[in-house]
Amino acid sequence: MRTGLIACAAVFSLLRAVPPAPAGDALLEMTTSREAIYTPGDAQIDLSVRQAARLEGPYRLRVTASAAGQTIHERTMTLARGLRTPCELTFPEVRAVTEIRCRAELFLGEEFLEAVERPIRLWPACRPREEAPVYQGLWVLDPSGVVQTLLSESRIPASDAAFQAVRDFRTPRAVVIGERLDPPAIGRILDRIETTDSNAVVVLFRQEQWPDSLHISIAQDQNDPGAVVRERSGVLLDGLCSRDVLGLVTGARPVHVARRPGRTIVSFLRDTAASESEVSSYLCVIHEGNHRILCCQLPGTDSEDPRQMALFQNLIRFACQAGDNERTRP
Repeated sequence: MRTGLIACAAVFSLLRAVPPAPAGDALLEMTTSREAIYTPGDAQIDLSVRQAARLEGPYRLRVTASAAGQTIHERTMTLARGLRTPCELTFPEVRAVTEIRCRAELFLGEEFLEAVERPIRLWPACRPREEAPVYQGLWVLDPSGVVQTLLSESRIPASDAAFQAVRDFRTPRAVVIGERLDPPAIGRILDRIETTDSNAVVVLFRQEQWPDSLHISIAQDQNDPGAVVRERSGVLLDGLCSRDVLGLVTGARPVHVARRPGRTIVSFLRDTAASESEVSSYLCVIHEGNHRILCCQLPGTDSEDPRQMALFQNLIRFACQAGDNERTRP
C-alpha cells in the first residue's frame, strides 16, 4: 500500500513539473474587430487555425455568444488550416452596458482540441441629447474636422479657433485641440489664453509634441511601461469600467509632465514608471497660471467606439463646466 502511495506521489509530482504549452503552440486564433459596439449592431470575429495544427483537417468550430449564462448565438462551421474565416454576430439594442462572452471551440472530428474566449461589451444606441447643454465660449482647433463633427452631432456649438478673428475678438472658456497638432498651433492658443483673465481649460487629445515652454514630453518607445493606476473617483472616467480603460490604454503612450513651482498636476490614470521630478500619466489635468491643460493620451475621437465616445463626452463636460472654484482633484 505504501509503495503504491509513493508511486502515485512521484507520478503526480512529475505531472506538475511539466511546463504549460507556450502561447506559440496555440492552435486557434480569434480576434474581434471591436471590443465594444453600439447596439443594434454587428460584431465581426475572425477565426483561423494556426499552422501549428499539423494534422489534416477539416477542423470543426463551434462559436457561442452568451450573456449572464444565457446563450444568444451558436454557430458551427468548418475551418481549413492556415485560412482566416470571418464570423459576424448581430445583437439587438440593449438598455444598459452588457458584457458578452464570445467563445470558440475547436474540434478535429469529434475530438475537442482547444477553446478561446473574447469579451465584447454591448452599449445602448448612441443618440444626441434631447436637451443639449449650452456651453459658452467653446473653441475647437482641429484641422481634420473630427472634433467639430462630434460636437455638432452632440448639438454643442463651438467656434473654430483656426480663424484669426475668433482668436482676436473672442474669449475662450474651453478649447478642444484635435490629435497630433504642431507645437506652434498649440502655443498660439496658450498665448491667447494667457492674455485673458478667464480660467480656461485646454483639452489636448493624443499629442506627440508640445511647445518647449510646457515642459511636457512623451516616451519614444514603450518597451518597459510601468503599471497603470486608475483613480477610482476620477470624473473623467465616469461610465467606463476597468476593462474599458484597459482597452483604451493598449497602445497609448503616457506624457511626462515636469513638476515645477506654481504647477499642480492631478493624474486620473498614471503610469507608475515615473520619477520625483515628473508625473507620467495617460490622463491628467495641469493647473498653472490662469488656465488648466487636460492631457488625454487615450484614443477618444472614434465615433464608432462607445468607450471613446463616453470618454469624449466626459472631457467636454469637464472642460466646459469647470469654474474658477471647481476642484479638479478626484
